Amino acid sequence: MCIRDRVNGAYNRDPAWSPDGKRIAFASNVDAGFNEIYVVNADGSNQRRLTTNSSDDTAPTWSPDGAFLVYVTSQNASADLSVMAADGSGQIILTENAAEDIDPAWSPDGTHLAFAANRNANPYQVYTCLLYTSDAADERSSVDLGGRRIIKKKTRYKHRIRREQKKKKRKKDSTREDGT
Repeated sequence: MCIRDRVNGAYNRDPAWSPDGKRIAFASNVDAGFNEIYVVNADGSNQRRLTTNSSDDTAPTWSPDGAFLVYVTSQNASADLSVMAADGSGQIILTENAAEDIDPAWSPDGTHLAFAANRNANPYQVYTCLLYTSDAADERSSVDLGGRRIIKKKTRYKHRIRREQKKKKRKKDSTREDGT
């Protein structure tokens, strides 16, 4: 089976299997000349277009539970990361900056993303960011997507992760001091 046969010879790229092996997400320029994100059943049936932007959307990557897709979008004239539910609903741009944010990868537990970015005119570096949480303190800066709080912050992700790691370490150290 060739997905290309299903979309009349369009340019198809960036295939990604769903964790359960039943679907494939990919980017294609079949409808509008821009790459958009599609999902098709593994047997080639039930192809669905998930994004409809007048810019390129590429590199879809499934969350470990198969409920979400993160992808690269060029809606803001640079490559940013976006996330959406696996049915295409709830599309949210996560990173909005002049740098290119590319090559997204989910953590095994699905709470973080790793990605490459060329921020501050530097060569590409690997960044991580917290994607969703149940922490009430983060709710004011997050968006509800399918019962999960998706954090959307315009902060430097490295600094946020370091702060969280320091906070956990302080909590762990204070617990040891208390003897509990």
